[in-house]
Amino acid sequence: KRRTEDVSVPVDLACSKPGSAEQARRICNSASDTESGSVGGSLFFDHGYLGASVTDYRIDYGTVAEDEVTIGMRSRRYALAGEWRQLPGWFSSIKLQAAHTRYRHTEFEGDEVGTRFRNQGNDLRLEARHRPLGPWEGVVGLQLDSNRFSAEGEEAFAPRSRTRQSALFVYEELPTGWGKWTLGGRVERVKVRSSGSSDPDVTRFQTGERSFTPSSLAGGALVKLAPDWQFTANLAHSERAPRDYELFANGPHLATAAWETGDASLRKEKSNSVDLGLAWQSGPHKAALNVYASRIAPSLGLENTDNTRSAEGEINPTDPEEALADLRYAGVRARFYGAAATGTLRL
Repeated sequence: KRRTEDVSVPVDLACSKPGSAEQARRICNSASDTESGSVGGSLFFDHGYLGASVTDYRIDYGTVAEDEVTIGMRSRRYALAGEWRQLPGWFSSIKLQAAHTRYRHTEFEGDEVGTRFRNQGNDLRLEARHRPLGPWEGVVGLQLDSNRFSAEGEEAFAPRSRTRQSALFVYEELPTGWGKWTLGGRVERVKVRSSGSSDPDVTRFQTGERSFTPSSLAGGALVKLAPDWQFTANLAHSERAPRDYELFANGPHLATAAWETGDASLRKEKSNSVDLGLAWQSGPHKAALNVYASRIAPSLGLENTDNTRSAEGEINPTDPEEALADLRYAGVRARFYGAAATGTLRL
């Protein structure tokens, strides 16, 4: 359990929240009250284990963007995990991970209930390590995800939606005298459906379904240059399906003080990247340098239309205090370049 008051600051700030001082050296409506806990257990046997857990998280907090708006958030997650080793047949071991998550948060405007958000999801991941195929060693796997989202209230920025995702993946390693080759691949099937609003008076949301088939491929090499030095090089092509809000959002998102609008015609996000690295290690001492470059086309994100909207959707309202930034999800070309260096010296 953790409880905090409004954050103290060295200047006087105005506050319109009932029960609070009109001027105080505190950030208005920044207090929070948190409770969390988890319990779990595992059964171990000769060739593996099986475990389960449940985690509960609750928080009530103020939003500093608006003095009278508070959030009540609740989350509960049930998880199951297990592994079976030394199996007969093609696979030497199988690993299982599964979870069920329930999430909701409610926006309160003073004492009145505003918008309610709910999210319920299930995920399952199976990973099997196969016996060596000649010199190749690796794993194959299956991943399933299902998610339901709903928002109720006049200020909901996204419609009710359901997202289903299934994927097959493989990762392989080929040891060599000078190092090793690595190769990975993943293919997915993603379906995103919008059901509009549960409120018959809210008609701004588009309904329908989009389907995507993202695929990703990566390959790399590790070269042992000397007993203390190694060089790595990796190439990757990755694809991502648009999320439900990127496709179908259309409403005021008060947490970001913006009106967010999705685009149901968005394409998959695709990126190509290269990473080169040089690493040194001598006993407890080690250092590494990596450089990378990525090109994404399109990169999905929010763009400013240079307009504003009211909470009711009016474009460029006359009252600037109630104006929200008008943002739209779009795809643009993007390039990222970078370098990272790390080092550890044992004294």
